[in-house]
Amino acid sequence: MSPLFKDISDLHLLAVETDQPEMLKMVLDTLVWKAELEYQKHVSGERISPHYPLTAPLAPSLRVGANDAIDLSPFGAERFVDMGDPEPPDYLVRNVVEEATPTYMYGGRGSLKSIKALAVGIGISSHEVHKVLGYPVEDHGPVVILDSELNKNVFNRRATELCQGMGIDKPKDLYYLNVVGRPPTSSFPTLHKLIEVVGAVAVVIDSFGFATRGDPLSYMDMRDNTANYIDPIIASGVAAIIVEHKPHHGNHIFGSVLKEYHGRYIFRTEDLDGDDRVKGERNTRLINEKASWAEEGQKTTLLTKFSPGKIEITNVEVPDAEQSEVYVNAEVKVRRALEKGDKTKDQLVEATGLSETYLRNTILPRMNKAKQIFVRENRRPFTYTLAAPSATSHGDRADGAVAESGSTPYLKTPSSPGSTPKRSSGQWLTSSRPSRRLD
Repeated sequence: MSPLFKDISDLHLLAVETDQPEMLKMVLDTLVWKAELEYQKHVSGERISPHYPLTAPLAPSLRVGANDAIDLSPFGAERFVDMGDPEPPDYLVRNVVEEATPTYMYGGRGSLKSIKALAVGIGISSHEVHKVLGYPVEDHGPVVILDSELNKNVFNRRATELCQGMGIDKPKDLYYLNVVGRPPTSSFPTLHKLIEVVGAVAVVIDSFGFATRGDPLSYMDMRDNTANYIDPIIASGVAAIIVEHKPHHGNHIFGSVLKEYHGRYIFRTEDLDGDDRVKGERNTRLINEKASWAEEGQKTTLLTKFSPGKIEITNVEVPDAEQSEVYVNAEVKVRRALEKGDKTKDQLVEATGLSETYLRNTILPRMNKAKQIFVRENRRPFTYTLAAPSATSHGDRADGAVAESGSTPYLKTPSSPGSTPKRSSGQWLTSSRPSRRLD
């Protein structure tokens, strides 16, 4: 209202004095129109108005139906009781990538984080892939790769070699977008439109820091970047697989904790080889840092083999999350030694540099129980192998028992009537035969 008038009564008096009642009506119609416009903007979320708090006074006008329920559609809200039973997660890759959810994959230099993320993208985009990094692929669809670090040729070579390693044709629903040199205000709107055009179910962003150009240590910068660039992807029902870096010290995503709060799934990649590397082979570990609810174990050991035109990634299924770094590295050494041929325990001591006691009491039983190695008892001295025994292989064991060099294997013989098996000092005894020493 014009500042010339204190309130509507002043305007009414002026209209009477001048005998112009139509002016009062015109002003009132204008005020009603402005109020209605402000209300509509408020309800749609375009502009929050202090004049229209969404409280009880609005409720009577929104009540519909026989049960007097409130129509919440103008607000985009739902009553909990009307939601029905919860649906299971819509996984693309079980316990790794979920529909409309951010997955972060981060690691230090040489941990193959980009290759793993690309492998996941290929697995989702190709209907020929049923498992990737050891996890089941549960749904497929178009995938977009946003590259803010490298170039088309590097991507093409890596993706081609990964497809060769997986034994598949190039997926037709894998799309590549290079944004090196482009600011996020240009690159991400393009990405959002591309996702919509191709109907993508997932996008791989490699890497977040280079793509968004924000201050990684600033909580506000990271909040704005995730809200402006990542959340629109999530809101459209698309999974975001985000590659990020790791600081030299500490096991966390580089920069602000905001990214760790933002991620629903967070995987850290670790290099297990260090300086002890073998040409064409890399041993890494994938650690699920939000796995308290997951069915799979927290840690997965992966063997990546590089050969001309091919990259193969194998889940070697090193057991659970409680084992130490020492165990993992020792098992890698044993596996490498056995890849060159079957070996006795003494030969493994020489090949790995590990002590005989440590191998005999800890590493070999652990790997044998996990069926990562097997024992050939038909050779003297007993040898270890990576090859699983066939059903007709005489003397080979795959039941978890470890036969050592110079030892006598377990013998399963029928007990005589009335005999009772006994155990004493690491030996199995029966009353019907003398005990046999087991190393």
